[in-house]
Amino acid sequence: MNKIELPSMDFPRAQVSSINCFLDEELLNKWQQNADQKAFLPKVRDTFGKIIFPKGKDYPYCFASIALSMDGKMAYPDNQDGDMLVHSNSLNKDGALADFFILNFLRAYSDAVLVGTKTMKAEANAFVTIHDMELVAERKIQMPDKTEQPFTIVSSKDGTDIPYEHILFHQDLIPVVVFTSPVGFENIQKTGAAGFYLLSDVTKTNIYKNIGKTAIVVTGKGDEPDIKSFLSKMKLGGVDHILIESPTVMWLLMKERLMNEFLITYTSIFVGGQFSPGFFSAFTFDEHPESRIVSLNHHQNTFLFSRQLIEEEK
Repeated sequence: MNKIELPSMDFPRAQVSSINCFLDEELLNKWQQNADQKAFLPKVRDTFGKIIFPKGKDYPYCFASIALSMDGKMAYPDNQDGDMLVHSNSLNKDGALADFFILNFLRAYSDAVLVGTKTMKAEANAFVTIHDMELVAERKIQMPDKTEQPFTIVSSKDGTDIPYEHILFHQDLIPVVVFTSPVGFENIQKTGAAGFYLLSDVTKTNIYKNIGKTAIVVTGKGDEPDIKSFLSKMKLGGVDHILIESPTVMWLLMKERLMNEFLITYTSIFVGGQFSPGFFSAFTFDEHPESRIVSLNHHQNTFLFSRQLIEEEK
């Protein structure tokens, strides 16, 4: 096992702070009335606004962060790395850092972070952890029931797209769980990859006691995993909050009415092309998710940060 350290970096408050220009306090108070009112991060309160996430009843509370251009695109056709979208805004050198801070504080609110294999392939040496040590310290105090870092969930439909060489599968610092189908489990077994094992009893204790190995949670039939069953297992196992960092899974959860909210960054650039969220899975005029903006912040006059609560199905 490689001896490595988790990444860390500075997020100076002056550079990542944004100014609130809209807040629906009535909606926000109603939304979080059953949440633990002490479970908030002071640095986030001081730089973005006070955030308290409620807990889901039957499933973990799921939220996501995504950055879009002003014309709704999430990547350039000639550079499909989503991180480059915010970095390409030459009018505001701190805007990209402020956007990454949002992703970091969402990780700090999470029990687990779910990523897709496409992202992993693009970032072979990336940990899906909290990089801001101030937030790590605040998490210990404000959310004592959570572990120091969230664990990572890797989503794979059939197991054929898993990058086994990724650093996450070769470290003993944070647990990794692969969510897949029965066929996906068979395909993982066929590879002979070391350290992978079937986890049938999903609890936080069982997930963390085998750090250095990779747990596999199987749901569904054939090569189709069942996301509802998986999230139900996570909830029963003590997982209350999951950050979704896979655009594909974001839209799947939207379709299944399992996504609770989005934090969407709008950067003042224009991209064109077809790379917009959900271009592979469009909703219909009669059936589509809807959201309400609960808060809106700005960073200079080139970045907008919106928090949007997704309406439950009526």
